[in-house]
Amino acid sequence: MVSEFSHTDFSSPHALTEHCRLLAFCLVNLDTSPANENLCTMLLGELNALDAALDLPYAVPASPYPFDAHLYDDRPLTASELAEQCRALAHGMLQVSEPWVRASLGFVLWERINTLRGTLDAV
Repeated sequence: MVSEFSHTDFSSPHALTEHCRLLAFCLVNLDTSPANENLCTMLLGELNALDAALDLPYAVPASPYPFDAHLYDDRPLTASELAEQCRALAHGMLQVSEPWVRASLGFVLWERINTLRGTLDAV
């Protein structure tokens, strides 16, 4: 049996993005610390490869991977869920020393706080 993805270039931006998406899903849904660290390391490696791959020309116009809408829970987050994410991001910013990581976490924190504000204003 031949997979429909057997011809896929696994270093393409689409493939790397799919790897990152699946690793992030596993990371979010996993409770064991050693496995979390391993998955986070794998995810960082894939994101680094994706960063390099995005600088190269690629011709595939669409992802060869089917989009699994059930992999991600796209319901709106509650205010308490958003506040929890904000606390986690702020804590993460205090724990890292790399400036680019802190800046990225700060940007995501800013987005989450704006989303929280919008959620509170909508109530």
